[in-house]
Amino acid sequence: MSASSAQDVLAIDPTTLHPMADVGDKLDYLLLDDEKLSELPGSETALPSRGWSDDLCYGVGTTYVTGLGIGGLWGFREGMNKKLAAPVTRLRINAILNSVTKRGSFIGNSGGILG
Repeated sequence: MSASSAQDVLAIDPTTLHPMADVGDKLDYLLLDDEKLSELPGSETALPSRGWSDDLCYGVGTTYVTGLGIGGLWGFREGMNKKLAAPVTRLRINAILNSVTKRGSFIGNSGGILG
């Protein structure tokens, strides 16, 4: 069975898709050119990208933020477990913040360099 138009295949009226489109009976079929996927750089691959610099920035940023999170959690745990001379809340908060900024920035920067 060969279909001669889009109406035969879809069995709907193309004018009902959007009345303002003024399609009428001019919709026959879609012609897709497999030779020409897109004019954008990097679109010829299975995973399209904008270019090596965009991939580099995305990779570095992702590993940096992930490293900040992991290092921050490590520093928080380290700050909570640190033995203090006097159990004062302000000293505990200060120890936690010092540990978070020490470990978070270290792991984040190391991950960004590796990314």
